[in-house]
Amino acid sequence: MTKFLSKRITSSFILICILLLWNINTSIANQAYWIDLSDGSEITQMKLSIGESKTVRMVTEIPDGKVLKAYSLTIVFDDSIVSVNTSVSSSGSAFPPVNINKAAEGIIVVNGFDTNGILGPRDVSFVDLTIEANGEGSFEFDVNFSAFGSNSKDQFKPSQGTLEIFVE
Repeated sequence: MTKFLSKRITSSFILICILLLWNINTSIANQAYWIDLSDGSEITQMKLSIGESKTVRMVTEIPDGKVLKAYSLTIVFDDSIVSVNTSVSSSGSAFPPVNINKAAEGIIVVNGFDTNGILGPRDVSFVDLTIEANGEGSFEFDVNFSAFGSNSKDQFKPSQGTLEIFVE
C-alpha cells in the first residue's frame, strides 16, 4: 500500500510540475495581428470589391523581458484573388525589415535583424501590405514565423494573426 501511495504522490507531483511549466510558457505567449491603416483598428477580416485596395499593417508583440534581434516571416496569399504591394516597410517602425521580397507568386518573405535588438514588452510593426482585389473569392493570409528571437536558442515565435479576405 505504501509503494502504491508513493507512486501516486510522485505521479501527482510530476503532473503539477508539467502544468506549472505549461502555464509559465503560455504566460509569455505573444501574437501577431493586423491593423487597418484607414482607421487604425485591429482586424481579422476584410471585405473588398474588385478593383478596390486597402493597406494593412502587420504588428507583433515582444514579450516582457525578451529581446528581439532577428525575425523572418513568410506571408502566403491567393494571388488569383488579390495582388499585394510590399514596397514599403511600416512607417515609424522601431524594427523595420532589412529585406522584403516576393519569393514567388503569392509568397512574400520579410527579414529583419538588429544587433542591439528591441526589448519587450512592446508592439512592433514590421510591414505594410497594400492589398488590391483582382478576382472573386476568399482566403486567409498564412503567416509563418521561421525565426523570431534573440538567437537561435531563444525563440519566442508569435501566434499567427488571422486575416481573412473576402472579395465580391
